[in-house]
Amino acid sequence: MRILNFFNKALTGYRSKTQFLNGFRVNYQYAGKPVLFDPFGMLENLGFQYPQAKVLNSSPGLNLELSSLECLNIEGLVPSVICSIEIPMGNLEVKRFVKKSGDKPCSNYVFFLDGEEFAHFSRVYDYGEIFSAVLGTQEIYDQLKEKEATRALCFHFTQKERFFIENFGHSHFWHIWDWSLIEELNSIKETNS
Repeated sequence: MRILNFFNKALTGYRSKTQFLNGFRVNYQYAGKPVLFDPFGMLENLGFQYPQAKVLNSSPGLNLELSSLECLNIEGLVPSVICSIEIPMGNLEVKRFVKKSGDKPCSNYVFFLDGEEFAHFSRVYDYGEIFSAVLGTQEIYDQLKEKEATRALCFHFTQKERFFIENFGHSHFWHIWDWSLIEELNSIKETNS
């Protein structure tokens, strides 16, 4: 296997590793230190946290502001890890990008099904600083009751497109283009476990 890794790294710049998660064979390609993550666990956690979040209204301006947060910008970055899983629905691929958002480390995970992007998750290691700043946005602040403690908010941009933010020790942001895919992937994971 080491010889295959050598040739793979020479051709692509990535090493590879395979493991099984929830009964599925998961192939990782990585550059540098292998940060092997569980995409099923990430989607399952989102599926658990999302219904507990407070739903707020959002205008097209706020939609643009949220989806344009600097921490979500991965333009020009090369993924440090690429995870591929053959599932009954097709090929699930998740790319992990690492960057700094201001002076804070930030991990971004972009989810694809058969090459079509359907979700983007960003975790900024800032102890909730960006989350608090977003809460201070006038349109959001006006919808929250005075001094209402909240850990998570969700916005329905369209029937399918959602934006979820939470402070789970650090600022977390999910931009989901197709919520029904999240639900379907969580059900596939459950039936395969």
